Amino acid sequence: MSAQLGEKIKEFRVSAGLTQQQLADMLCISRQAVSNWENAKTEPDVGMLSKMSEALHKKVESFFATVSGQEAAQYSCMNFIDGLIAGSGGTGFAGAADMPEPGRYEGGITYNGACVRLIPELMQRYGETLRMELPDGLAVTAEYERAEGGVYFLPRIKNNGTSDSGQISGVRSLDILLPEKSVEYYTLHGDNADQNSFMPLYENLGPGDSVLAEPCGGRSSDETGFPFFTLTYGSETVLVAIGWSGQWRYEISVTDAGTRVTAGLPDADFYLHAGEEVRLPSILVLRGADRTRVLRGLKAFIRKKTQAFQPAGKPLPVCMQPFDRYCWGSSAAPVSDFATVAGQKRLVDAMNRCGGFDVLWVDACWFKDANTFPAGVCNFSCAPGFPEGLGPVADYAHQNGYKLMVWFEPERICAGSEVWQEHPDYLLKLDDDFNFILDLSRPEVVDYLLGKLTDTIRNNKIDIYRQDFNARPLAFWNRADEPGRRGITQMHYIDGLYTLWDRLREAFPGIMIDNCASGGRRIDLETAIRSVNMWRSDMGCMDEKTSGRHTSIWKQNVTLSLSRFIPYHCTGAWVPDAYDFRGGSTDGAACAFDVFNPDFDFEAAGAALEELRKLRKYWSGDFYPVTKPTTDESVWCIYRFALEDSGAVYCFRRPESMNPEMLVSIPDAPDGQYRVLLRHEDRSITELSASGQELRAGITVTVPQPRASLIMEYIRQH
Repeated sequence: MSAQLGEKIKEFRVSAGLTQQQLADMLCISRQAVSNWENAKTEPDVGMLSKMSEALHKKVESFFATVSGQEAAQYSCMNFIDGLIAGSGGTGFAGAADMPEPGRYEGGITYNGACVRLIPELMQRYGETLRMELPDGLAVTAEYERAEGGVYFLPRIKNNGTSDSGQISGVRSLDILLPEKSVEYYTLHGDNADQNSFMPLYENLGPGDSVLAEPCGGRSSDETGFPFFTLTYGSETVLVAIGWSGQWRYEISVTDAGTRVTAGLPDADFYLHAGEEVRLPSILVLRGADRTRVLRGLKAFIRKKTQAFQPAGKPLPVCMQPFDRYCWGSSAAPVSDFATVAGQKRLVDAMNRCGGFDVLWVDACWFKDANTFPAGVCNFSCAPGFPEGLGPVADYAHQNGYKLMVWFEPERICAGSEVWQEHPDYLLKLDDDFNFILDLSRPEVVDYLLGKLTDTIRNNKIDIYRQDFNARPLAFWNRADEPGRRGITQMHYIDGLYTLWDRLREAFPGIMIDNCASGGRRIDLETAIRSVNMWRSDMGCMDEKTSGRHTSIWKQNVTLSLSRFIPYHCTGAWVPDAYDFRGGSTDGAACAFDVFNPDFDFEAAGAALEELRKLRKYWSGDFYPVTKPTTDESVWCIYRFALEDSGAVYCFRRPESMNPEMLVSIPDAPDGQYRVLLRHEDRSITELSASGQELRAGITVTVPQPRASLIMEYIRQH
């Protein structure tokens, strides 16, 4: 029982001029019950607290306010922040030395037209779960997990009653009010495979300003939304990460009362059948002294959650993936035997000639009718070029020391496919008779798909599972909702997707899942803790020279932006030239090299991969964007990574830059002597010696030609 609650009950009773007996009579309870509340021996349940708030003319939230007389809006902030970050109350956060208390958050729903606020003091605690029981059997739970500088929590709603629940709407996994009236808002654009992909959005918000954000069409980072953002005021930053791989929404509004932040499901308005349970968006909230530190905490949280398949310090794989070059899009130069066992074995031989590869990546060419893509999508039998399946390809890859990654798109179904023929009753549809979505909202469909995938992965000896999703599902979900149950299909579908991935990993412990949705259009907290992003945007499908699009600059910008939020991502690298390759690769790479061209420079490719492998360790360190993302071709692009006392600085002189020199500094370099390696565009290396003081002051680097690059590696000598 919270002593604070007891004190508030007494304060409001006395303020109303009531004795304990008078209040007890109004509530039809004993005087001893009121005395027990005020002395923190017992606590009122939700219904009784609601009655008491009416009797004393106080809102429920005000019973928990940390400042006498503060009402619901300000309490919404203070309860959340004080509990989450162990604040001191009043108008600010606690000091950085205070540790967070787990399990304190605020959200809410509207139930039968009445607001139900998810306040920890009103919820029972069971281990690492908070629980609130409503009178007719509806239960709201929130699983929570402590994180450095904050907390992760996952709400669910279940109907434990014997009949349909009342109507549930206004679903908010998060609803807080920060005390500040002036904040800097920072997030990214979603992905749309062009110059806007993952570009930063900054906005200074004051009283009267508001922001509403959500993605396009039901994939969590599609075009118009990115489910991570920060709010900075003074020396404090709060980060919110949303774990929902469908259609989320957050709103930020600044008033004279402060900055209110809500996040949840837009337009959900539903009831639950007896025994039915739904998962809601998860939330991670972190707080720190500056934005860089808080974003670093987000990446640390993701790394911790992905340990099972991506151990700390393990880089992403370097993959051979020329599907887009030889099979797909306007840049394709078709190779007749590409979609055959012989063609894939030739790729392995080419990988050997290059050196430095980890994975053979077989994309959308291996299944029946792949040549009429997307008609063959979600066929699990192999194309004629693989008469014995992918096993012979896997065997050859494994014999040469490589893993096999294979592309699937199991959620999108096209007419005529095997799944369409086997189970038309498992499909969601709109008005056409060709495009469908597999209904993962149904457990039996998840079971069916899991069986298909596990058989295919096992029988074809696949090491890495790649899941793509080239459709916008929101309209399918909305069409499938029962009357009076808007949003129910999406909620069950997203839960089904997570169940699929989690059970897939149970079947294949340690398997890596590569998350793709037309590139990077389904990146959110929940996919980030279950998968990596080897193809962070479909801008990787395009060769700069043949497409005429400035993809090398776009890729530099994506690295500058996305590296602040998630630790594991890369994209297509079409050529081994240093400027292009360095900008498209990270600690891993998806190489669309033209290895079947007789004139291909295998030596240059080998040098590019050798350099990547020498430098990839730094990507597990701290990331610092030195310049801002911009499409301006007349500037330099610079970012750096620091790992312990060493690191690497990536410098790109863009095509129209007139400046051949740049001062590069390492502000946090400790004292000592350093070996400095300047890796030039032609892969030659200049070696220098520098002190920590000289690194802090800066070293002038030279890139003589436009559209060229340099990497400065610094290694502390011991």
